[in-house]
Parts: sequence; C-alpha cells; structure tokens
Amino acid sequence: MNVATQLHDITGVAISPQSGRIYAVDFSWMAPEEGGLYRLDLVKDGPETICKPTLLMSLDRPSALAFAPDGTLFITTFGSHTAEQKGGLLVRIY
Repeated sequence: MNVATQLHDITGVAISPQSGRIYAVDFSWMAPEEGGLYRLDLVKDGPETICKPTLLMSLDRPSALAFAPDGTLFITTFGSHTAEQKGGLLVRIY
C-alpha cells in the first residue's frame, strides 16, 4: 500500500504494541511549528485508502520514536540551539 500522509518530513514511524495504531514524528523542516508526534489513521474513502494524521504533541525537530514492550513511547528530538536549550531531548510518554 502506498498512501500519502499529508505530513512534511517524516523521520520515524512506529506501531504501538498495545493498540496496533501507527504513529509518526514529523520533523517539518520548512514549517517547524507543524513538527510533532502524529497518529496516522488509515481509513477507507470509497475504493481508496487515505491517511488522516492527528497531531498529538508538538515537538521541536523530532528525529525518531520507538515503543517499549510495555507500550511506553520514547521520542528523540534535535531540539533548538538556543541559550535555554542547547541540545535535543528524550521524551517518554507512558
């Protein structure tokens, strides 16, 4: 299957071991305010399958994501290079 996601720059995709849902992080190089964690819902639209992305969390330059066996989601970001935040982050979502 080949389905357009409507996202800009996907840097990672993972499937939840508990729900089976698909998640992606979008770096969104040209529109950083749209970067974040998205749930990708595949739905039928007549004979076609389309992707409906849902923004779950805004993130500054997300780079990867992975689920632990217990369902915990880990996301890394490149982050800003500002005085307040010089490097990336590791985000953990229970």
